[in-house]
Amino acid sequence: CLSDWSSDVCSSDLRRPQMIPADARTDSILLERFWAKVAVSDGCWEWTNALDTHGYGSFRACGRTVTAYKFAYELRNGDVPQGLELDHLCRNPLCVRPDHMEAVTHLVNVRRGRAGWNSRIKTRCPQGHAYDAVDAKGGASLPDL
Repeated sequence: CLSDWSSDVCSSDLRRPQMIPADARTDSILLERFWAKVAVSDGCWEWTNALDTHGYGSFRACGRTVTAYKFAYELRNGDVPQGLELDHLCRNPLCVRPDHMEAVTHLVNVRRGRAGWNSRIKTRCPQGHAYDAVDAKGGASLPDL
């Protein structure tokens, strides 16, 4: 990657989707480009450039597009462990501050996120029946998150 930007230079380092190649972490030109697009503050460090379709920052590195928050996290902490994904503890999709993220399982991320919140606030099933401590088949309902 070192100032080359060609995808074939980095492709051998890309063992899984969006993994940041080790040489990208020390490429001063790439790092300068990245941090020029971040508004650093006492709270969230917000991405100020391109967004993906889900509202997360998007950044071109080593011939591929990566998520800005993952790039920042991996700069500070190394690769996200296999089988885990990053959860924004601050709930701000523009935030790239590494200490506002935690590597968690997909299930934990979903439960903590908007989808989990939507499930927690539902009081009735799709057919209009009230949710209570026992489900329709007589079993215990899921515990509160």
